[in-house]
Amino acid sequence: MNIKKDIYDFAGRKAIRLFKKQINRKRPGSKFKMQTSGTLRQSLKVKNDADDLEITSIFYGDWLNKGQEFSTVFNFTGRGNGKQSPNPYISGLVKWLGAKKGLQGKAALKAAFAIARSKINKGEKTPKNLGWVDEIKKDVDQEVSKVINTRTRMVASKEIHKILNRTIKT
Repeated sequence: MNIKKDIYDFAGRKAIRLFKKQINRKRPGSKFKMQTSGTLRQSLKVKNDADDLEITSIFYGDWLNKGQEFSTVFNFTGRGNGKQSPNPYISGLVKWLGAKKGLQGKAALKAAFAIARSKINKGEKTPKNLGWVDEIKKDVDQEVSKVINTRTRMVASKEIHKILNRTIKT
């Protein structure tokens, strides 16, 4: 049993819960939640390396935090940025149009391209409510530190009790 990994995994799951909660709320500057297709929410993962606890997500999570010009997010070929095929922005719009508007197939694709073009023509950035990660960084750091501290003391106390048959109050 790798105690350190277990503690980091627990702390990571707690951090992911905070990120998912942040994605689900309506934020200033927008009348909608950030979650549309659910892909960002599902892509959140914990990565443990040595002494680092890292939360990773699909590549556009950072775009949603910092903001991005639509012309860099979307290209009219629909092929994405060369690594992603098809374009994840268009794919997300198609899924959303299917779920919310009942559009499927070619009609949904046509509507998705129309939405993207209108955003570019308006010169808008995506999203209008930047900083979803920056907003909770401090809370995540505090919560993860608290979890690591508590879990470490709990595990140490159990190990001491097992070895010495003594209970030490922490």
